[in-house]
Amino acid sequence: MAISTDVQYIFKTGFTDEAVARDVSKDHPLFASIARKGMFNGRGQFYSIKTANSQGVSSGFDEAQASISTTQGVQPYVTRVTKYGFIRLNGEDMKAAPNDGAFYDYVTEQTDSIIEEVGNDLALDLYGDASGMRGRISSLVGNVLTLTNADDVRKFGIGMTIVGDDNASGLSPRAGSTTVTAIDEDTGTVTVANAASANLAQNDYLFRYGDGGVCVQGLALCTPLVAPVFGADSFRTIDRGSNVRKLAGVRLTGSGAIEEDIGLLAVKCKQNVKRAFDRFYLNPINFHSVVQRLGARIEYDGGGGEATAGFETIKIATEGGTVGLVSDPDCPTTLGYGVRMSEHFIWHLDEFPHIVRDGDGKTAMKVYNADSIEIRIRAWWNYVQRMPGAFGVLSIV
Repeated sequence: MAISTDVQYIFKTGFTDEAVARDVSKDHPLFASIARKGMFNGRGQFYSIKTANSQGVSSGFDEAQASISTTQGVQPYVTRVTKYGFIRLNGEDMKAAPNDGAFYDYVTEQTDSIIEEVGNDLALDLYGDASGMRGRISSLVGNVLTLTNADDVRKFGIGMTIVGDDNASGLSPRAGSTTVTAIDEDTGTVTVANAASANLAQNDYLFRYGDGGVCVQGLALCTPLVAPVFGADSFRTIDRGSNVRKLAGVRLTGSGAIEEDIGLLAVKCKQNVKRAFDRFYLNPINFHSVVQRLGARIEYDGGGGEATAGFETIKIATEGGTVGLVSDPDCPTTLGYGVRMSEHFIWHLDEFPHIVRDGDGKTAMKVYNADSIEIRIRAWWNYVQRMPGAFGVLSIV
């Protein structure tokens, strides 16, 4: 068996760029639904957001002519960020495969695993604020970390390498790292191999190794829960405090009836830019609450309870228009996000994501200091809203 040749064949036939792009988002409703655009030509790219129409309007001819002004807007500058996924295929394990079927299963199982984990990260980042922060330590006993928010436990995986930082930005992590050995969502705890080796302390923020402050600028930053303040905001080179609702969307603290809160938020967006979000993403727990309250009044989208993208969606009528509610496990339990599907995009460079190939077009790269072959997945990307005023965030109480 020519191992390298056989691995190349598996990737050529079973792991094309199209297949990787499809599989990486298949369990992630928001991530799967956003249109992709290959917009990055250089390190970054400008885009335009309109903030005001031309104001040359008046009941008087002379006055209208004297008031002529140009359409007002801003041009944010978005730069791409990177996400890598690495997996090593052990040479001895591949050689020991008793037949071609076992060899194929080993290679595909390992590769499917890293594709799934890359997808988990990309989808989680879409809801994030670029910091990459996954949770905060409320108490630390030995190697057991109790998190401030028990729901954050689901952002960790066994074997994940993590670091701590006393700042939520993640830009100055503590020296050292450790790996996750156990998670318990019921108790809100994460157990690590050696907390002391990572210098972890109570109230530290936790990050996947290498993620601190360099992740995609997701919904938590583009549609922030706290409104930007004029003179103190520098999002993508602009100050969104100059026109908060048009540049940073609309915020609402919930009343407890989620479907009613969504309707009010949609109205506020429509008042803002004459358009509102047409899809709203909720954590499955909150989605379930809405379903239970609405009961027989629910209308399912796409037939048979399936949305166009393959995820369960229910429609609700609001004064801001019809909104599709989507259950998304990547969405925080304390927040819900309204998005306008035609006005947000994933901008990327090269195929998104893609398996890295060497100069000869080979995907399986020999590791020179180990008896292994390495497979690498890479994504160059960022998230863009072209009409932020149509987007909204709901704080769920």
